[in-house]
Amino acid sequence: MPVVDPEENATVDDPPVPTVRMEGLGREAGEGAEVSEIGETRERSDNREVGELPAVEETPAEPTPVGPVVTDPYDDATYIYDQQALRTYELVLSPEDLALIDSAPREEMYVQGALRFEGQEYGPVGIRYKGSVGAFRGCISTEDGSGAKSCTKLSMKVKFNWNDPEARFFGLKKLQFHSMVNDPAMLKERLGYWMFRQFGVPAPRAVHARLIINGRFNGLFALVEQIDGRFTRSRFSEGGKGNLYKEAWPIDSLGLARSQMYLLERLKTNEDEDPTFHGMVGFGTDLQNASADNLPEVLKSWTDLEQTMRYVVVDRTTRNDDGAFHWYARAGAATAWNHNYYWYEEPETARLWIIPWDLDSTFNLDSRITTIWMPWDDTSHECIGMSQSPHPALRAPSCDKLIWAWAQQQDRFLALLEAFLAGPFREEAWEPQLSAWQAQIAPFVQEADLTHADAVTVPEWQAATMDLRTRLLVLREAASARLAEGPKEIGERWAM
Repeated sequence: MPVVDPEENATVDDPPVPTVRMEGLGREAGEGAEVSEIGETRERSDNREVGELPAVEETPAEPTPVGPVVTDPYDDATYIYDQQALRTYELVLSPEDLALIDSAPREEMYVQGALRFEGQEYGPVGIRYKGSVGAFRGCISTEDGSGAKSCTKLSMKVKFNWNDPEARFFGLKKLQFHSMVNDPAMLKERLGYWMFRQFGVPAPRAVHARLIINGRFNGLFALVEQIDGRFTRSRFSEGGKGNLYKEAWPIDSLGLARSQMYLLERLKTNEDEDPTFHGMVGFGTDLQNASADNLPEVLKSWTDLEQTMRYVVVDRTTRNDDGAFHWYARAGAATAWNHNYYWYEEPETARLWIIPWDLDSTFNLDSRITTIWMPWDDTSHECIGMSQSPHPALRAPSCDKLIWAWAQQQDRFLALLEAFLAGPFREEAWEPQLSAWQAQIAPFVQEADLTHADAVTVPEWQAATMDLRTRLLVLREAASARLAEGPKEIGERWAM
């Protein structure tokens, strides 16, 4: 029976739930497997489907803290997000249910199925397609997006707490398989999240995965960690039990604080716990009322300013142009909206942390849809929707009062930009990662090319990986030029 996903999320006040094996069809672990201490069936390393890679990004023995943030936790899910391994996942569902979700992917209907993984079957689980307009572009049979699946690969979500709210898979409630349909190099998301984490920003872990559906190889996917209550508990040293909001900005297009109803609609944790919104409401209210001179104190009161500016530096240097800085608008209109981020609110201090999400437009130089064609801290443009051919209308990022306040942190921004250029955003840092990951996924790019007519071909993929390297060098050169330019004079936007 299909179920339309309400994006149900766990209450983070629940105690941590140990990883459990879910009962499926009773299939036993296959030969060459062993049972771990936490009760999961795992493949022995000497029987891995893919051999060991060079030790480029070692899994830390202990969590890696950056102040109050743990960027690479060591937890039950570490096995799933092991950078040295590429694993196979098989989804099993009835032909009728597969045909049902294939007929209307945009409905995001869950159907019941099972997951087979390393000799063990887990189930029942919920299975559905996932994505937005961009992820489905060219893969739906009708232009309005209401039609049937027409591509081999679409992003998918697997929900383990489908019937049993306590069920987990290596500590996880959900797996997210991203199709990378807009990235022929198939490396952008993994590299983008790696750069955020390397620079101390809380961000999902990501690896590649091979996906089989009902016995047939479907393709190579990015397996990206779900941002939920488990994520916040693993990342924030104060406990991570506060509110988590998806795509909730603290102020609207006019600079007014958001309502509690707006925040409740975007709340992803603690929904059933009579939540309060002290942090987001307080931050929004103070932003609304602040003069230009007061804005720095507002930022320091409600956020870790150093940490937030690290997010700004990585986001803007890597040109994550479909994230928080892209304010979609209609031509001539003052209202605008952004997406692809989360905010986490600490429960005791009400301090807020921004978390990146959906990086398939990262390292952007030429996307017709998502390109932000003016500098993020440029205040010379009018605050209405503007278009520049061939790009659709957008509103200048600095028209938002919060981003305008960030733009005034020029010295801090430039100091962190210099650190980013000397750290993860240098060729000596990223090239070993890219080379290792490229070697890791090469057999499966070829497998997809030989299996599916609409797959990225091996020559196309090789060309795209070279193009990605070129983009990185171009973006590094642009960042170096911005650093040499020095502090900008930030014009008035919100005089009070």
